[in-house]
Amino acid sequence: MKWNGRSVFVLIIVSMMTSSLLTMALIKSGAVGSGSAALTASTSAFAIGSKDIPKEFNKLSDIYQIIKKDYVQEVSDDKLLEGAIKGMIGSLDDPYTDYMDPSTAEQFNSQLQSSFQGIGAEVSMQNGKVTVVSPIKNSPADKAGLRPNDQLLSVNGESLDGLNLQEAVAKIRGPKGTKAVLKVARPGVAQPMTITCIRDDIPIETIHSEVIQKGNDKIGKLAILQFSADTAKTFASELSKMEKQGI
Repeated sequence: MKWNGRSVFVLIIVSMMTSSLLTMALIKSGAVGSGSAALTASTSAFAIGSKDIPKEFNKLSDIYQIIKKDYVQEVSDDKLLEGAIKGMIGSLDDPYTDYMDPSTAEQFNSQLQSSFQGIGAEVSMQNGKVTVVSPIKNSPADKAGLRPNDQLLSVNGESLDGLNLQEAVAKIRGPKGTKAVLKVARPGVAQPMTITCIRDDIPIETIHSEVIQKGNDKIGKLAILQFSADTAKTFASELSKMEKQGI
């Protein structure tokens, strides 16, 4: 079966949206969350061998009981259950199937809004380091002097080492007006630098429009950079503006 790039991209977006909606449904139902009644019920069910639990889970229940009884340190029920869930999802070897705890889900859903509060830098994980791809123009990160390829080592004294990208971004973001003191490793600079950003509202640019002159013709170019709740509305607005310019 052959897929063109657009079809695959649409499938990815649908998968991400479905994952988000499923997570929101779980949160609203109380099926996930630290210290929730559902969590307590689940651990009790494992302990007493509830008939609601498939017999295939006996092995998981046995391991849970051994860890709780004999492990050298005390481990929270929440941590054990989160680990079990992530292990099951990870065993699928499917990059588009993921589990989000409530805080991760909240962060993901905020990306679907038209703005967020933070420093305003696009980052990625490169060689295990949180790396700046590009600061958003006129954002706190841009004004403070962050550059592409800068590696973010810590924020407000908390190391980002060992965190995944979502966990690191959660630490970098924060309420408007608060400081993000970043320890930054810059290529070509021997010692790490300290850069302070004052967090602010960051508008998410999901549509970029451009009118290109080709001889006597005007060509309209619309780029969808990412998807948010207002992408369709913004697309229609930008298209209307270009049509009025005679594209």
